[in-house]
Order: sequence, then C-alpha cells, then structure tokens
Amino acid sequence: SITVGAKEWSHVAAVYNSYYKYAILYINGEYVNSSTPVLGGTRINTSSKIQIGRYDNGTPSWGNGQIDDLRIWSYTRTNYDIPKYMNFQLEGNENGLATYYSFDEISGEKYYNRVTGLYDASLEGNATRLNFLGRGLSFDGTDKVSIGSNLDNDTLSIAGWINFAGGGDIKTIFAAGNDNTHKNSYLYVNSSNNSDRKLIFENFDG
Repeated sequence: SITVGAKEWSHVAAVYNSYYKYAILYINGEYVNSSTPVLGGTRINTSSKIQIGRYDNGTPSWGNGQIDDLRIWSYTRTNYDIPKYMNFQLEGNENGLATYYSFDEISGEKYYNRVTGLYDASLEGNATRLNFLGRGLSFDGTDKVSIGSNLDNDTLSIAGWINFAGGGDIKTIFAAGNDNTHKNSYLYVNSSNNSDRKLIFENFDG
C-alpha cells in the first residue's frame, strides 16, 4: 500500500462524506484507501478550535515537520480533481473552496485566507518559514496554527503538502473541534512504525 515517505514532500488529501459515512484518502494524487462507515460518521459542524499541526484529546499530538498550501473544500473532490490541481496554487475564488492558506507570508504570526480575504489564522509557537510552493511552515513539534474559519459541512475535502520526519508516533496535519469536548475530525500520519506511515482520517461523535 502507498504510505507517506519520511523526510520527503508528499501531497495528502482526505475526502469525507458524513451522509454516506465514508472517507477516501489520497497520497500524491493516488487513491490509498477508503472506509465505510467511518468512525462516528457525524456532520462536520464546529465553532470550536480548528488547528493545523496539533490535535488534543487529553494528550496533544503534534505535527513535527513541514506543512504547506492547505486547502479545505466544502464538497467531495474526485480522483480527477485532486491530482490535476495539487501542484498549482489557487486564486481563492474557485467553486466550493472554503478555506485556503498558501502560507506565503514573509513575516508575522497571521496567515491570509485567500477565500475570505482575511488574516484569520494565527501561529502559536516558533514555526519557521521555508520555500516550497511559494513558502510554507516548518513545525518543531510544539507549534500550531489556529484557524478562525468555522466548518459546517456534510461533505469535506482537505488537501495539502507535508514533509514529516521519521520516528515518533502521531504526526498531526489537521484537526477540527479538538477541545476535549467537541472532538470532531482528525487527519494524521501514524509514524509509530517507520515502515507503516499510514495516512489516517478519523471522525468522532460529539
């Protein structure tokens, strides 16, 4: 099966449909796995924290590595859409695009959402900038980006570029509603075994 390589850039995507209770995963534009039903199968509806690089379910899980060009769509992207656009930056006005952070800012701790036109994401920690698709963020294992946008969707597609180090346990990419009370959705790489670096999407009731 296709896994996320250690210390190399990979494009990852998760497509989720709460009505039919399935999730489909892609790595570098290629289909990896699907599950029906997914755990919980609840609508993604959260006004609580949405975070990049951190998930907290009592014990925090961090994204130790690099993340760039994060996109959230309000519908289920297809196996045609994902590889076609993964190597290109977007304008922000594409149909169905809910949130888009290119992380191209040169300085500061706020990040521009090309969809809303607002600097509605903020850095907590000391993530450094890098040059990949424009620019990006390098997380040291204690950093996160909190997103100001809320999600209210039966369907969702999340995509972005990651470059995670080997070792460790869980490498968090994206988490919604992760405040110990409103656990909702969680996309991560399980790197507890370097030969089994699977991309995983989970959805929880509550």
